[in-house]
Amino acid sequence: MKRFFVTIRVQLTLLVMLACLIVFSLCGGIFIYHSLERFKTTQIEHMQNLAQAHTHSFTKVLLLDDRDAAADIITSLRSYSYVEQVYLFDIKQQPKLRYQNQNSLVFIEPSNVANERTELNSDRLQIYLPVSIQGTRYGSVYMQLSLDQVLQSIEQSIVDALLIIPLVITISLVAAYFTQFIIARPLLELRNKVNVITVHKKFDRPLDYRHKNEMGQLYKGLNSLLVTIEQMKSELLQTNSNLEYKVEQRSQKLAEVQKQLSEAEKMDSLGGLVSGVAHEINTPLGIAVTTNSFMTDEIASLLEAIDNGKLSKKMLVTNLTQFSDALGQSDKAINRVIELLSSFKEVGADHIVDPIRPVKLVPHIDKVMQSFSVILQKETIHFEVDGDANLEVTTHPSAITQLVSHLVQNSVRHGFENKERGIVHIDLSENKDGFITLHYWDDGQGMSEQVLDNIFEPFYTTKRAQGGIGLGMNIVYAIVQKKLGGSISVSSEIDKGAQFIIRIAKEIHH
Repeated sequence: MKRFFVTIRVQLTLLVMLACLIVFSLCGGIFIYHSLERFKTTQIEHMQNLAQAHTHSFTKVLLLDDRDAAADIITSLRSYSYVEQVYLFDIKQQPKLRYQNQNSLVFIEPSNVANERTELNSDRLQIYLPVSIQGTRYGSVYMQLSLDQVLQSIEQSIVDALLIIPLVITISLVAAYFTQFIIARPLLELRNKVNVITVHKKFDRPLDYRHKNEMGQLYKGLNSLLVTIEQMKSELLQTNSNLEYKVEQRSQKLAEVQKQLSEAEKMDSLGGLVSGVAHEINTPLGIAVTTNSFMTDEIASLLEAIDNGKLSKKMLVTNLTQFSDALGQSDKAINRVIELLSSFKEVGADHIVDPIRPVKLVPHIDKVMQSFSVILQKETIHFEVDGDANLEVTTHPSAITQLVSHLVQNSVRHGFENKERGIVHIDLSENKDGFITLHYWDDGQGMSEQVLDNIFEPFYTTKRAQGGIGLGMNIVYAIVQKKLGGSISVSSEIDKGAQFIIRIAKEIHH
């Protein structure tokens, strides 16, 4: 529901008009009331005096039975139009004289005429007076007087009072105008000026007001407030500028530190690969060295037998067979070393240069996983890579290597901690929208909601006490977003492993 809005000017005008109307109405009503009461009292006293004035004539009628005096009384009463009827009673309350105005329509019969009193009805005045001389009572008189003239005078006074109302309204309007001119107009001007200042944010513009009354003091106080606001605004802008400069410096330093830590994390990942490959190479090289040493000894024995003339056909065949087996084992061991070096060369080169080139995902990831074979065997972790062996993407091979390396290291360090064995599974599939889905999951101990909410945040780690930096999964997120042009999501529950759904672009052009 929309709220009805009334301006202060209208409110002041209505308030002043209402106050004027109330004051004038009260004063006028009190004045009219007292005037009418005074007029009414005066008229009643006049009628009572009239009755008293005829008392002497009434005495003649009662004592002397003077008919002429009675006639004079009646003639005199006819000159008063408001006298409706007169009764004259003797001491025995027998009527001696009766007068009734022919123009009157209402005649009230007297009662208890012996009691002196005055009774006032709505439009009639009844007077009961004794007729006495020197304290001796000879009878009583009853007079019924009409109040029509009094009421007409009152009505005329009310009409005259009503005619003053337009004048009262005019005075109220004039008073309201001057009131709003003195109070409302400066307030409205103040409102408009404040609105302009608020809209344009120009707090350096003082409010001009020349009066020295309370309104002037209000303007002066607002000007002081505007000066204070302008000063605070300048100080705030300066503080913001300094803060932005400090934040920019701190951000640059933080970016440098994060870059260094990220490189350290990458080198740590590469170190894991080097360690695994070195361990893998050590075994076949040991076999080759042992085989070569065996053959050297056997060749020395064979040469000694030739020199002594003790070489037989059987001995020669036996040695040649042993040489053939040893050479076969040495050849397998050396080929294994060559294979491992080739795999490490491909993986390691990806950390140094990062060209965009076609790469078959399944064989590439399989080579990366083989570089972790020593670590996985030590932790009794079995890995599986499923997908079309011919699935090819044009991308940064190093990014794929780093992505898988960090995921595997995360599983080993966190997922399979305090577990005797585990499974890491990678499934690759091609989508119709030009993206490849890499589904990575393990059956480790899973993650809590807090870890899930912060897993990709930089420097977040649950292994701070063990030297964890907390950049591994942040690097994974950055690789997927920036280098592989894709997205990554994670889901996990405690004791139910972790799943990463990674979408990467099938072809990157830059």
